[in-house]
Amino acid sequence: MKKLYFVIILLFTFTLVTSAKKPTNELSFIQKIIKKNNGKISSSTQLIIVYNKNLKSHIAKVLCLEKINGKWQLIFPSVNTAIGKKGFAKLDQKKEGDLKTPTGLFPLALIFGYSFSVDTKMPYKQAKDNDFWVDDPESDQYNKWVSGKINAKSAERMKRKDHLYKYGIVVEYNVNPIIKGKGSAMFFHIWRYKNRSSAGCVVMNEKNILRIIKWLDKNKKPLVIMGTTEILLNTKL
Repeated sequence: MKKLYFVIILLFTFTLVTSAKKPTNELSFIQKIIKKNNGKISSSTQLIIVYNKNLKSHIAKVLCLEKINGKWQLIFPSVNTAIGKKGFAKLDQKKEGDLKTPTGLFPLALIFGYSFSVDTKMPYKQAKDNDFWVDDPESDQYNKWVSGKINAKSAERMKRKDHLYKYGIVVEYNVNPIIKGKGSAMFFHIWRYKNRSSAGCVVMNEKNILRIIKWLDKNKKPLVIMGTTEILLNTKL
């Protein structure tokens, strides 16, 4: 009996120690990324980090941070998410149709969805039947939200027949300037089902995306940093 009691205590202690290591490692990771990119994020007080450890993996994590009293703090526990089917593109190597999520640092610009309004401090746009996001690299409307008639061979319908775009966040990727063929329609949105990859967007469950949408504030100039741990720790974005 004493031996069994000792084993239980030992296992409990081991669990506490190993669980305590994760936040420390996560915090160290966050601090290094922020320090490396401090110049580009200094005017922002909201930051999302999307990362994984394997360039080709579509499974990733999302960290939501806010600068409070001069210090960056985690707002929520890390969120499970999925990215492009073929993982992250290397820095500046994202191409239209490559099924990869771009690596880099980008502003978050707009919330969109099917309903008339949503609880957010960001600009919001309701997606309607005649709204499209053009993904044809040959079109002058490439990587733009277009309402009405489009002059393009292909485009994403913003009000889909499924739930994927019920709530979404626009990532300002490839917008200033727009480079044809570099990638388009980069969003956070709801996944088809748990851990299902996307064509390049960051996808998660409805509960998590709504929590992020409610938290985001245009006055805090939110940014997103995306990439593998190796790239983010060794590259100035």
